[in-house]
Amino acid sequence: ELPLQAALAFAAANRASDAEAMLREALRRAPGHPRARYNLGLLLARGGRLAEARDELARAEAADLSSAALPYALATVLW
Repeated sequence: ELPLQAALAFAAANRASDAEAMLREALRRAPGHPRARYNLGLLLARGGRLAEARDELARAEAADLSSAALPYALATVLW
């Protein structure tokens, strides 16, 4: 959880590259972590990296089918 919390703090401080590094570290430690994938997808979308964002959000949705936020986020990137 520490890399994810650090990533969220970096994102809030507009430090996108640091946030991305911490999200990728969180996913290295727990590859199926839907919240880390979701946040990485949002970060990538915000940076205009839509194909990568779509892939991460689709992985997040597959990892947590119970969350309504995940398909919504994916749909906004695809729109």
